[in-house]
Amino acid sequence: MSRLPPVAGHLSCLFFDLDVFVSLCRFRNRKHQEGSKLRLVRSCSVSRLCFVIAPIGDDGSDIRRRSDQVLTHIIDVAAKECDYETLRADKISEPGIITSQIIQHLLDDPLVIADITGHNPNVMYELAVRHATRKPVVQLIEKGEKIPFDVAATRTIQVDHHDLDSVAKCRQELSRQIRAVEKDPTDVDTPISVAIDLQQLRSGNPMEKNVAEMVAMLQSLHRKIDTMPHSVEAMWASYNTRMESELQSIHEKKWLLAREVATLEETLRSEKDQSRRDSLEKVIAARQAEVRGLDMREAIARVNLSWDKQGD
Repeated sequence: MSRLPPVAGHLSCLFFDLDVFVSLCRFRNRKHQEGSKLRLVRSCSVSRLCFVIAPIGDDGSDIRRRSDQVLTHIIDVAAKECDYETLRADKISEPGIITSQIIQHLLDDPLVIADITGHNPNVMYELAVRHATRKPVVQLIEKGEKIPFDVAATRTIQVDHHDLDSVAKCRQELSRQIRAVEKDPTDVDTPISVAIDLQQLRSGNPMEKNVAEMVAMLQSLHRKIDTMPHSVEAMWASYNTRMESELQSIHEKKWLLAREVATLEETLRSEKDQSRRDSLEKVIAARQAEVRGLDMREAIARVNLSWDKQGD
């Protein structure tokens, strides 16, 4: 039997034949149910195990400290409230190949919680394996990070692990989502499971093929809509930046011209020579005209016109 590719440091490991991968998942599940030697002997005293996917990092690293804090103060607490015991890859104590043990937990455990903070390649790989099983999985991410496009359609809990209020809110939401998926563990949609459903529909009768095409179109539309808030937010931020820059520039020019006019007027008051006085008066009049020409409303109109042309 061919083995799953090892946990790799690059997402390219996900792109192997989908049918082979799904068949392998089903085969391993069947062997497990039949009492194969692949069955893991778990040391925990409870029957329900929640496997935690998370970036682990080296001992003493910031990644490890954050992962430990999230596990201890958020995931462990929420899971125990729902009668689960958690297990992360680095806590597996049974002898054997760690990659195979991780895959087995991803295939068999009734619940998986995935911390996708940092977009760690191993985490994304393991999440994809879990997606193929069509079993419950709950995602969370550090607040402020962008959710990867491929899993953006899945509800993801955001948390600032430095903020106690955010931590408490995350625990509550995590418990709520665990209980929600427990109501019907078979009713789970993931990017891979949806793709498999579409593949099966396309292989059926013409009516099923039409349904599959409609679902695919809706998925594409959903992805586009999902990215719109980020695009609108970026456009609005760019507009505000340009407007602030334009208004700030006008304010600085007015201040410099007003300062120059004040200096010229002071010089004019002490000037005795008439020709020089006439010359100074002309310069002062010209600077005052420049100040009047720096109209804030015109600046706003210029930015808006430039923005409209850019949109066209």
